[in-house]
Amino acid sequence: MKKGFRHDDIEHAMWKLLDARGAEYPAVGHLYIAKPALVDHYHSLDPTNSFNPGFGHTFKLAKWK
Repeated sequence: MKKGFRHDDIEHAMWKLLDARGAEYPAVGHLYIAKPALVDHYHSLDPTNSFNPGFGHTFKLAKWK
C-alpha cells in the first residue's frame, strides 16, 4: 500500500466488492459476521470453542456459551 492509505479503508472497500459478488470470506477472522450455517460448521468442528473463539462475531467463551 502507498503511504497515507489506511489498510482498514482498503479492506472495507474489498468487502463491498466481495459482497456484491456474493462471496463468503471466513478467513477474515473477527471482523466479519459469519452466516448461521458457517457458525454451525465452526461449532461442529470445535465443540469446545478452543480454536479461534470469536471468529465471525461468534461466542468467545468456552463451549460456545
